[in-house]
Amino acid sequence: MPRFPVAPPELARYGLQQLIELEASAVIGADRHERSEERLGYRNGYRLRSLSTQVGDTDLLFGDD
Repeated sequence: MPRFPVAPPELARYGLQQLIELEASAVIGADRHERSEERLGYRNGYRLRSLSTQVGDTDLLFGDD
């Protein structure tokens, strides 16, 4: 079995968290800390949620509505 510099659960958590951030930026119309004329809303903190994956349980931060 190959050795990973980072454990597979951490890779899964990092990848999923990046997808969540990209989706939030697309919905809002601006990246974090970005000022934009096209901005449709604001980020209002995060909430922690657990997700069960094939590589184990992981905690993700989802934006509050």
